[in-house]
Amino acid sequence: MGGFRLLFCLALAASSVVLACANSRRSTPAGEERRVVTLALPRPPAPGETVILRVTTGALPRGARVVVRLTDGEVLGAVSPFGVLPGRKAGPSMIPLPEKAMANGKVQLVLEVEEKGQPPGRAPTRKEVEAVDLVFVPVTGQ
Repeated sequence: MGGFRLLFCLALAASSVVLACANSRRSTPAGEERRVVTLALPRPPAPGETVILRVTTGALPRGARVVVRLTDGEVLGAVSPFGVLPGRKAGPSMIPLPEKAMANGKVQLVLEVEEKGQPPGRAPTRKEVEAVDLVFVPVTGQ
């Protein structure tokens, strides 16, 4: 894919494909819990199209963020709500997916919540991360 170019965010609603995800918890070598999400890619991106990750978050603790990684530990992005009132849902955030994240028709990700003063990398609750979806979007500026 080579780098992400300007995406037409307005096209999200018209071209979005929402997929079901299987969530499981497994222990890391250090015994910490993490949330592994596997999403099925219904088809490869067409020419002029890319895939982004839509992470819908609910209420997060003040100063917390949801870090999205590949299973090898590479960070793809983080959802860090700013200006959301305490106790309110943060809503959807978009994270571009590199081509290498889409292997064998699947995307496997690790979701972890980082909070100040807490051990890093705890699994988010279902109220903190409500949904994780793949969205096909057109790529511009080619």
